[in-house]
Amino acid sequence: MPRVLLSLALIVLASTSALAKPKIAILGLEVTGTVDQAATTVARDLTDGMRQRAKAGSGPYTLAPNSDRELIDEKLIKQCETESPTCMAEIGNDIDTNILVYGKLEKDGGGFQATITMLDVKKRTTIKTTFVAVPAGASSEAVRTIAKKTYLELAPATTGGAKLVISANVDTGNVFVDDDLREPLSNGRATLTLPEGRYRIAIESDG
Repeated sequence: MPRVLLSLALIVLASTSALAKPKIAILGLEVTGTVDQAATTVARDLTDGMRQRAKAGSGPYTLAPNSDRELIDEKLIKQCETESPTCMAEIGNDIDTNILVYGKLEKDGGGFQATITMLDVKKRTTIKTTFVAVPAGASSEAVRTIAKKTYLELAPATTGGAKLVISANVDTGNVFVDDDLREPLSNGRATLTLPEGRYRIAIESDG
């Protein structure tokens, strides 16, 4: 179904309290085991996808400045033999971030599996650890989509924000926000509540 009825960029502004969001840094995933071009590309796309979602500003965190760094490099600088919370927290302190996300990628059968950890830098404690499967042959776009969904699992979008009423010239269809299906149209209308951030809105309909 072609998305031709509505396609626009939207900036949603919430209350000024959103300006005080804690910072999050996402380190480039480290490839373990067999290091080849395919694994390196998947690790990069997963990292890029999570950073893109963090930059959208629709979650509880804001992407920390100067946080475009790699886990393997930061471990060497800090002489971290493992990803212990204490050593990872030191990396987070250097970046000046509240939350640090890092992880590893390895081959798993024909595809890949990433282990991604979310750390509270000040408390030096793990908040969440999640496992992400990437099927064999997944395109860069597909991997980035997986990464964005993973970020939303780690840092769900905040409640509140602005209410957006969509009115279309067809009765039925689906409303997409940043390529994610959000709401169906009912009698040509749909209502969304979006946190502060920048979004791409599209409607998909048979006709």
